Amino acid sequence: MKNRKRNYLTPIVLGTASALALSVALLPTANAKPKPKPDSESASSSVVISPITAGIATIDGNASEWNTTADFAATMCTAGSVNHETMTCEGSGKVNLSDLFLRYDCDKKILYVFVRKEKGYQVERSEDDAWVTVGGNSNKEVNGSSGKDGTPPDFAWVESDGELLGYEASFKLEPGTHHDVEVHLNVSGNTSSTGKTNTGGKISIAVPASCDMPAVEDEPPLDVDKPQGNDEPPLLATDVDLTATLNDTGGVNLTLSTSAEPNTAALLILRGDKLDNGGTKIDVACEFHSGASPYTCTNDVVADTYRVAEIEYDGSLILYDEVTAE
Repeated sequence: MKNRKRNYLTPIVLGTASALALSVALLPTANAKPKPKPDSESASSSVVISPITAGIATIDGNASEWNTTADFAATMCTAGSVNHETMTCEGSGKVNLSDLFLRYDCDKKILYVFVRKEKGYQVERSEDDAWVTVGGNSNKEVNGSSGKDGTPPDFAWVESDGELLGYEASFKLEPGTHHDVEVHLNVSGNTSSTGKTNTGGKISIAVPASCDMPAVEDEPPLDVDKPQGNDEPPLLATDVDLTATLNDTGGVNLTLSTSAEPNTAALLILRGDKLDNGGTKIDVACEFHSGASPYTCTNDVVADTYRVAEIEYDGSLILYDEVTAE
């Protein structure tokens, strides 16, 4: 039910081992990678994506090898309206339509790209609208017509159970920092982009000369020896509130708000559908990168219950009380 009197939701904290097991089973798309850092040296790009995961990928239309936590690089929004510091979409009607994931093979100097739509949207199979540019719009490194013969540039549409999810691609790229980068896909009748010059700036990518990847600057290392007992609870998001409101089209509008997220990497809204055997099937209804409360999304089909899941940077998973749509 709605929390009309702002009786904020109660958290249930799972340890990192339990959280890992549950997140692998239920939440494979959650992103807990630190956000990219602003690039003060580039006038044409507002953020440098670094570090890029060292590794390779087979461009065959099967995305199972990609790790959507470790390989996450950037949010892609309607018309490229991205706030690169928070990795959220800005502007009226601008939403997170897809995400970008990257890997780099230092030995062969190949950049691997995976673009995956967000849940609830449909990818358009348009070869002319699926592409990556580096150094300006006129320099397309790969697009939907590049083919896949094992020699970069390669391109393949990614499908699962008959649904088009996005695409994989690869192309040659020398080490160094490359500016004016844009990754593009058409989703649900809109352009989905990592950023455009007139909507917050394009991204830059820092390609390493060595695949001994450096740590992200300003992010303190995780103290694996730090006790995780009840005497040192994780720093949870505060004033977590979720409302589920039935809309006129037979769906439900979901709004999640917090007052602070000191250690939150991602927030999820989980939908629960009751089963005949008394169990509940849990799926991810919406997912958000931390730092842009309030968060909103729409579910076309109303579930029996909804609840918030908070993923911390240390791997902890926090589940909150269930609510029902009204």
